[in-house]
Amino acid sequence: MKLLNPLPVLLLGACLLNIIPSAPAQAPCPSAPADPLMKQWVANEGDWNAIWDPVSAPTTRADGARVANYRGAWSKPTGFGHYSSSEEKVQGTLTIAVNGNVVEIDRVETPNMRNTCHYRGTVIAPDRVRGSYTCSYHSAPLRWQARILTPTSAFCAANEPRLSVVWHETEGDWRAEWTPTGAPGHFNASYRKGRETTQATVTVEITENDLHNRVVVRARRTQALGTCDYDGFLTGAGGATNADGWTVNGRYQCTWGGGNLPWSAIIGAGHP
Repeated sequence: MKLLNPLPVLLLGACLLNIIPSAPAQAPCPSAPADPLMKQWVANEGDWNAIWDPVSAPTTRADGARVANYRGAWSKPTGFGHYSSSEEKVQGTLTIAVNGNVVEIDRVETPNMRNTCHYRGTVIAPDRVRGSYTCSYHSAPLRWQARILTPTSAFCAANEPRLSVVWHETEGDWRAEWTPTGAPGHFNASYRKGRETTQATVTVEITENDLHNRVVVRARRTQALGTCDYDGFLTGAGGATNADGWTVNGRYQCTWGGGNLPWSAIIGAGHP
């Protein structure tokens, strides 16, 4: 029996390996910036809620303070009820200076440039600031606080499959679907309870872990009434924390009150 020459088969296999493209490698996740002046700040001032976005790279003053310019957008619900769709809006610019744990901010409203405010606060946690402020139209000090948002680190949003599917969320009697918009970590949310409905936008971060080696989920919901902050952990079967889980359990609170309440979500179908 004559044996076939294996050389043509080996050559064909080598050609096929060169023709068939390999799967593209995932882009590496960028490290989250450590400087708080390179991050978005989400502030609350009584009935007003605000988002402050950096517009310039931070610089260092002679006294050692880090300084950056920000653009701010404020909103306050003006209708009745928790889910009013009408709101008052204000725009402005801010100069934020951070020196150690001391924060000072100068704000100028645009476009009239007449109303100004000065804030002073203290960094009470790596992502939290609290203090008081006065304005040209209100000399008595008022309270303010802000959360400094940290971008997703270990699971960068562009590569995280859990941020590209619908989240089925529950908080008390309310049920919601958080539907991804296409921008990593951004969702459009529809809430319902009986005949009541409301809409919101939600941003979600999945961070590497906490001190107990659990993967942390943080979300922020924004609507005319105000904002809600969600904290939780990825969980698996039986509700145990699991870095590979596709469910979430945690607590949330809103600017209009309600305390520290439980929430949960099934991500997609509850599995990869």
